[in-house]
Amino acid sequence: MTRPNQNLARELCGRFSVADTAEGVIVRTGLRYDDGDEITVFVRRNGQGLFTADDNGEAAFRLMTDGLDLENNSLIGWLQSLQATHWVHWDEQEQQLTTDPVPAENVADAVMRIAECTSQMQGLIALRRPRSVSDFKEQIVKVLREAAEETQAEVRFDVPVRYEEGLLADALFVTDRQLAVVIATTPERLMEAELIWVLSRSDDDPIQVLAVVETIQKIGAKQFSRAQYLTDKAVEFEGHRTQFSNYIRSQIAQH
Repeated sequence: MTRPNQNLARELCGRFSVADTAEGVIVRTGLRYDDGDEITVFVRRNGQGLFTADDNGEAAFRLMTDGLDLENNSLIGWLQSLQATHWVHWDEQEQQLTTDPVPAENVADAVMRIAECTSQMQGLIALRRPRSVSDFKEQIVKVLREAAEETQAEVRFDVPVRYEEGLLADALFVTDRQLAVVIATTPERLMEAELIWVLSRSDDDPIQVLAVVETIQKIGAKQFSRAQYLTDKAVEFEGHRTQFSNYIRSQIAQH
């Protein structure tokens, strides 16, 4: 009679795979995020014969894209508790879970601690406030149409502005220096606005890029702050409708 445990250890170990990198190794754990992607742990040499393990910011990125503010007090409290419970700490600058440097013989333990904390972090999605249906994009489009009618400017909607990269502007004012408006409903959409701006600058394309978010809280304070440097302008809409409308009209009038 075959006992279940005769092959179980080998089968479980087979779910893990290790691949070399320039910095160390990547460990694929066989565990999954909520979206089905595999939980991966990155092991890096620190130049002193020691190693650190981290999740490369993947868990935090998933929470952020699902609408959870990384500055949420409950989330911060949980992250801070990991040092005592798992010897894992939160690297705020890199926005990733990481261990302190360990010798080679302790790397496996460090990998498992990161994998466990990364998996647990997915459960924090419960901290997200229930989402309500938003007409944010519709409000922006209405303001843009009103500005175009008042100034007699030509505006087009859902226009490709970087054909090769497949990047769209939600609105494009066709003036001497075109103004592309990106309605950043998600952090990813805000990053697309930044990418449009960066690529346009590298090609000496004078197009202006304006990113508008519903609220800074929904998009993330750090992401919004970064966008100030990687677009011509990033603005918050909620509570600033009149200022936004006036800004659009002033930009059209200048061109």
